[in-house]
Amino acid sequence: MVEVLVEINGFHSLEKIDSSFTEKLLGDLKSMMGDDPSVFMKRSGSCFLFGFSPGINDLNRLIHSILGMYDYLRSIADQLRGFNILVNQTKGILSKIEHNAFVTDVYRLEPDGSLFVSNSAAGLFEGYSDFEEADGYLRMVSHKNLQIKAEGGALDFVGTTKEHEEFTTSFTPLLNGERKGLFFFYSAEMQGIPYMGYSLSRYIEGSGENKDSLPWFYIFPDRNDFSGYSALIRSFNADFSSNVPTFLTGTEKKVWEELYSLIHPEYSVMYEEDAVLLFRLYVSAYGRYFKSMNFPPIVYIFDVDRMEETAVDSIAEVIEDLSAELSLIPVVFSGKQDIPACFQNFNSIKYHFGKDESAASPVSQYHSFLLREQKDINLSADDAAKYLLGELDLYSRRLLSLTFLLDGLFVFEEIIDFLCDEDSDRMKYLNAYNNLVSYGYIYPDRMRCVFPELVSQFDDLKSSSGEKILDRIYTRYTKRIDLDPQLLGSLYTVFEFAGDFDRMVEFKLAVVHSLIDRNNTEAVLPMIKEIKKLLKKRGLAGSDRDIYTDVLFLKAALSDSRIPLVNDLIQQLNGADNLKDDRVKMILKAALSEAFYAGYEYQHALKPAKDALLIAQSAGFAEEESGINTLLGKIMLGKQRIDEAKDYFRISIETAASGNGKYPLSKTYYLGAVTYYVYGNLSESMRLLDKSLEVSRDTGNRNWEIITLFAKGRINFDLGKYQAAINVFSECLSVTRIYNHIESHEIIYPWIARSLVYSGKREAGGRILENYQESAEGMFFYSEYLYFKGRYSEAEEMVNRALERDNDRLHLFLSPDFKLDSSGFEYIEDLVFVVNDGRGVLSHLLRVFSAYLSVLNDNPAKGTSELERLTRDDKLSDIDPFNGLYYFFQALSLPEKEGVDSLDRLTMLSKALRHVQTVASRIDFPKDRRAFLTGNYWNSRLMADAKKNKLL
Repeated sequence: MVEVLVEINGFHSLEKIDSSFTEKLLGDLKSMMGDDPSVFMKRSGSCFLFGFSPGINDLNRLIHSILGMYDYLRSIADQLRGFNILVNQTKGILSKIEHNAFVTDVYRLEPDGSLFVSNSAAGLFEGYSDFEEADGYLRMVSHKNLQIKAEGGALDFVGTTKEHEEFTTSFTPLLNGERKGLFFFYSAEMQGIPYMGYSLSRYIEGSGENKDSLPWFYIFPDRNDFSGYSALIRSFNADFSSNVPTFLTGTEKKVWEELYSLIHPEYSVMYEEDAVLLFRLYVSAYGRYFKSMNFPPIVYIFDVDRMEETAVDSIAEVIEDLSAELSLIPVVFSGKQDIPACFQNFNSIKYHFGKDESAASPVSQYHSFLLREQKDINLSADDAAKYLLGELDLYSRRLLSLTFLLDGLFVFEEIIDFLCDEDSDRMKYLNAYNNLVSYGYIYPDRMRCVFPELVSQFDDLKSSSGEKILDRIYTRYTKRIDLDPQLLGSLYTVFEFAGDFDRMVEFKLAVVHSLIDRNNTEAVLPMIKEIKKLLKKRGLAGSDRDIYTDVLFLKAALSDSRIPLVNDLIQQLNGADNLKDDRVKMILKAALSEAFYAGYEYQHALKPAKDALLIAQSAGFAEEESGINTLLGKIMLGKQRIDEAKDYFRISIETAASGNGKYPLSKTYYLGAVTYYVYGNLSESMRLLDKSLEVSRDTGNRNWEIITLFAKGRINFDLGKYQAAINVFSECLSVTRIYNHIESHEIIYPWIARSLVYSGKREAGGRILENYQESAEGMFFYSEYLYFKGRYSEAEEMVNRALERDNDRLHLFLSPDFKLDSSGFEYIEDLVFVVNDGRGVLSHLLRVFSAYLSVLNDNPAKGTSELERLTRDDKLSDIDPFNGLYYFFQALSLPEKEGVDSLDRLTMLSKALRHVQTVASRIDFPKDRRAFLTGNYWNSRLMADAKKNKLL
């Protein structure tokens, strides 16, 4: 038994003077001494007695705790009236008489502020402290500084090694500006080598006023990187990130603030383009800050051979682009000797560490040094690193285990939240963190392991205490549908390591679901095969979880437009009726409905969607309910039941507002806007597009941001606000340039040109359209330009060529999430109107315009009969928003005298007028209504003809 008696002089008086101080003091003492094997035994006046029954493996930790408490009390001695600590060791529990004598002894010991030990306890402190005799006890006169600070220990030691000296000598030409380029540091897979980057930073900082205050930029690979770009974002220094705007220009600052707000480890949706742009802005600010401080702006890239190739390529491109302005110095660490191809343009200095087979990481050399100095144990550097890991206390092991498993995803405080049973644990884990940093097992500025391969052998999360930690993690994140795949992947790794099969598979499936939602199907298919294999091995083939895996397989196949596979999976899943899990039932029904919808089988899609909705409502799955209502709205839109579609989208928006995820809302608002567009309320459509745009930007959903901007341009065009349309299309074009959606230019430029033509700037529009005659849409717009130029014969020839090109196009909805890379009509009208052969509104517009041009080219018989057929027998839909235009073309094609043909001009003119006025009556805002009637070129001509013929 080890007993520790702490006497705080005048504790009663201190309680009366400042009870909050004494409560904190007592709490701190309990925290320091209250380890698992200890008991806070009792208080007697101003004395506090702790009792320990340590096992041999806990003695080291106990001595650290006692000496740590002594240092703590000395640090606050000026707030106390004095203190003493007395340590005793007995074979059993003290009798009452022995105990009272022990307490009496502490009061007579002098001087105050000392640590005393009995002769029986002196052996515990051997190697740690020096003592002198005093009043029958031994008083400590010196001890080793065991309160290790984060900035000390391994980092200080590494700076004194010959390896550090050789490293810095090789680096000096770059540091002094004598050379420009890359410093490439490689070794044969030696653990702990990236630590040399921290040592170099310390060397550069020196001992001046900036020591340890510079936010050096360290980039690590992410073990669960599904995008190839999260490593760029995760490496930002959190403190410096808040100061980044200070070093950016006005435009840069605006973009940074928008994109940086998207970063959150729990629900970030980070697209490739956003990540690279944010990284570029961070590097720009970092370089400018370091130049202002007269320090070299070094970018450290660790374990480049383990990093995703796409991430390495982006890092190299950004650094190369900014190097001329900022004199950036990339320092690359690799386990392979070949410099990555993307860095070949840099002049390089190569440094080979570990030519000698006996060479070891300087951090491991520190471990060997510690063992020799502290325990007189001689081990090789690598063996010493393993030995000291085995000596770590319970809290350090737990912290290191979770740090390894979460792989830099969380900062210190977030990891502590998972580990702590109570507030008093925080100080223990803070001490553990300081120890781990000092020993060189965790990097000094972030929660990452220096020796991940060694730590991977820990099994501390498999204990009963570890189960509590896992329960906390699971409870915090389970059943969330809007999580970042990177986070889900890390959580999967945690439960895989702990051997928790059910939770491991659950998070693995969540990763797959999340990746499908973000259209990253490339990483999905191997995961699905792995999950199927695991389930089969466990005898769970055909289980609910196995069927759910097949449902995700169906969603992935839909996203990839793999039609034969989709059909096979539909047939297989249609027979899955014995499901027990309501959530799986619901997701299965919704996926089947989505599959039928993708093939335009709207009636088949309706029943499973309604079944899914009933399950969601009865089981209380509020988060999924919104998505199912959106699906039903899409089906009703495809069936052209506009009022029902409006209701479903409205309900979807209302139910989504009470859920966690904003991510799907951009699509819901957009589809609601399409519905109101077809109905005719262009004002409400524009309002919903603004909502979609806001959510798209908030969530980083760049595909929908671009499509929504494009749709806003389309509505401005229909309203006859041609300059406004040009402005919005141009904004859309700028966004596609920022995010490298180059394929969208093939659509946006022709629509800008069309807006120019209709606004009267015909030559400017025509010059653009001359370069966009590969698509049916570009040819159509060029034929319009030729029409306005009075070149009717060329216009008819061009529109007929467009018809031939359009015959090869099918508007299939097989991708749940699409990009702006086809026709500009695909994203609005073609969601509603599709003819049997798969062609949509553009095809109908081309036929109508071709027929009208035939009339202008002295072939009225052909033109008028074709127009009559297209507005009667082969009519696209009664709710086609272009019906008024079709009727007006037909009216323009008929003779001015009545009764000449079976249809007369005034009848068609009246039909056109009635249709346009009906649409106008549904537009909420008077200014929009007036623009639609008088600004829109064809509507303006219709109004003029109607007045001329006394129809108005």
